[in-house]
Amino acid sequence: MRRAGGWLLVLLGVLLVLLGSTTAVVFGPDNEVASGPHPLASDGTAIATAPEAIKYAGPTVRVTVASSSEQPLFVGLGHDLDVRDYLAGSAYARLDTLNLPWDTTTSRVGGTDAPSRPPAELDWWLVSDTGPGKVSLTFALPEDSVDVVVTNADLRPRLRVQTTVTVLRPGAFAGGLAVALAGLGLAVAGRVLVGRLRDRSGRPGIASVGARRRAPSGATSAPPVPPPGSPR
Repeated sequence: MRRAGGWLLVLLGVLLVLLGSTTAVVFGPDNEVASGPHPLASDGTAIATAPEAIKYAGPTVRVTVASSSEQPLFVGLGHDLDVRDYLAGSAYARLDTLNLPWDTTTSRVGGTDAPSRPPAELDWWLVSDTGPGKVSLTFALPEDSVDVVVTNADLRPRLRVQTTVTVLRPGAFAGGLAVALAGLGLAVAGRVLVGRLRDRSGRPGIASVGARRRAPSGATSAPPVPPPGSPR
C-alpha cells in the first residue's frame, strides 16, 4: 500500500511539472500569450463581433488592430444593444465565432446606410481607442453581452485590417514555475519513498536470522571428540 502511495506521488508530481512548465512556456516572462496578426476585412463600414464570439467572462484581453496605411482607425467595446442600434441599416462584417489560437466564422450583414455619427463621438463605449494606422484596447471580459467594433474613423467603407488578440494573465509565468517545482519535489519524494520500501522488503528480518542460529528444541548436543592418542 505504501509503495502504491509512493508511485501515486511520482505520477502527481510529473503531471504538475508538465502543467506548470507548459504554463510558464506559453505565457512567458511577460505573462501574456498572443495570436496574430490575422487579416480581417469588410466591404461595409465596420467589423463587429457577435456576443457569442466573446462570451467568456473574466480573462483580460488586448485587441490590437492595424492597417497597412496611416488611415485613422477606431476600435471600441460596447454593450450589444448599443452596438446593434448603432450599426442598424449598415453593411458590415460580423465575427460570429472566435476560438483561440485562431478559428473564426464570419458573416455579412447587409445594409445601405452608414451610421449617423462617427464612433469616436459617442459616449456609451465601455472603452475605445482611435488613431492613425494602429489602435488597441485592453479590457477584462464582462459578464454582460458586449461587442468589439472596428471601423475607419471616418466610416469609410472597405475596411482591411490585421488583428492581434492577446490574453493577459498576471503572475502566470511565476505561478507556472512554482507549480513545476512543487511537482518536481513530489516526484522526488515519491521515488525516494518507493526506493526505501523496496530496500526494506529485500532485507531478512532479525527474527528469521535468530531462528536460523538457534538449534531445534529437541536436538541433543554431540559428545566432544577426544584428541588423537588419548585413551578412550
